[in-house]
Amino acid sequence: MLETATPIQTTPIGKRSIILATNVEAIFDWLSATHLRAVVALLLLALACFLPGQASIPAIDRDEARYAQATTQMLETGDFVDIRFHDKPRHYQPAGIYWLQALAVRISGAELPAPIQIHRVPSLIGACLIVLLAYWAALPLGDRRVAVIA
Repeated sequence: MLETATPIQTTPIGKRSIILATNVEAIFDWLSATHLRAVVALLLLALACFLPGQASIPAIDRDEARYAQATTQMLETGDFVDIRFHDKPRHYQPAGIYWLQALAVRISGAELPAPIQIHRVPSLIGACLIVLLAYWAALPLGDRRVAVIA
């Protein structure tokens, strides 16, 4: 004898997930209503993700500390062309990051040697710009909502 299939009944958990999905869709629709709203939301999300590590993690590898030390020496000597780490030249590295770190230290007004968090500001700005670049690059693939999700 064949048994008849019992109808699928929705459980409270199923209803909650449908409500949650509807709310998430509504949030993405609201965020992607204008470019300004999308950009502000993406920047806030990026900062929320990046800032905790920016402030709490010490220099984690030898290169980060060397960049910071070379920038400090560059600021102390005033020589922005001949970049050195102690007595050794660092000409095989791009000079732009040293200049950006020096600018961040000068703008902050911190005394030398400046905390590592100040040396990380150019990288933080670059990471936020990459998030916006991903949004901009995804715009031709769909609407603003697709770009925000990307």
